[in-house]
Order: sequence, then C-alpha cells, then structure tokens
Amino acid sequence: MNGPHNHNLVELDLNCEAGMLSAIPNKVGPRLETPMGGVIDVSRPPGSLTFHTNAEFATVILAPSPNMEAAFASDRLQTFDAAVGMLVVNPSNVDRTLKWSTTKRNAAIAFGATAYSDLASSELEGASWELRPPKFGHIDLRALRLAKAMASEVSASTSNPLYLDALLTVFGIHLLRHYSNAKLHLKATASR
Repeated sequence: MNGPHNHNLVELDLNCEAGMLSAIPNKVGPRLETPMGGVIDVSRPPGSLTFHTNAEFATVILAPSPNMEAAFASDRLQTFDAAVGMLVVNPSNVDRTLKWSTTKRNAAIAFGATAYSDLASSELEGASWELRPPKFGHIDLRALRLAKAMASEVSASTSNPLYLDALLTVFGIHLLRHYSNAKLHLKATASR
C-alpha cells in the first residue's frame, strides 16, 4: 500500500520529560496533556507507522478511511474499512502496525500510568485488569461521542484541562467496563 519512505516509528513514553505525546509530531494536530492523560486531534496524510507505547492508548476514527491495514504485535495485517466511530484499544507495551491510503482523521487518546491505575482501582475495588482490544473495524458510538468532544476541546482556541480530564475519566471508565477482563469482575460483583 505505502512505500517505506512513508513509514514512521512512533514510541510513546510516559517517562519522557517533553511529555507523553511528544513522540507524535506537532504537525499531525492540536493536543493537550493533563494529569489524567493526553489527546491529539490527528490528521495524517497517507502513510504507515509502527506504534509502541507504555501507556494505555486508544484511537477513535473521526473520518472514514477505506482499505486500512493494521495488526497488533506480530499478527498478520488485516485489511478493513475504518468507518467513523471505529475504536482501537492499544494496551500498554503492545506494538501496533498501521497502513492507510487516504488522509487519516482520528482522536489519539493516551492515559498516564498512575492515573489509569488509580481509575481502574477505584472502578474495580482493587481488582486486577487488562485491556482487551476489540476486532479491527469495531464501531463504538459512545467512544465516538467522547472522542469528538475531546478532539473539539483540544482544537479550541482556549482549552480547559479540567474539562478534558473529566472526559478522559469517563472515556477511561468506558474502556474498563467494555474492553477489559474487568467486565467479568464487574458482572460477578453485580450478581452477588
């Protein structure tokens, strides 16, 4: 799909002094980092990337991108049409490879390790958890609404970090409840 000249390596590091999102070039879109995490309203020309992060990370597609290819870790690339609202959950320390042939518009959402662990601990009463990505192409309308609000906030001339933190908190709880092994713990607790 894309030649090697369009390929980028992105390594997000929570411990980077320049900020957790600093590995993503500023030219891809406006961003804001808060104590809870960070959001970028992304617009990238056709290309490809290999992505590695030690943060819990999610991407929500904001404009259709046909014939996208993606894979986690060493899996084979899967081809699919990335529709508006497609959610990709990228657990920490799991590589992702991605190729796209049209301009890619998405919200890139990262969580600070301590903030997300605190959120999970509060939500799950200390139970262990692990994010589990849905299949590529999965649409999540609630995640889309939250991602649009976050992208709009970081693109505004005056962004409110407290408001973005609140949106990140709601989004993070949504991921825990619907895209982690924690949902099994929540069901067991509810049935008692």
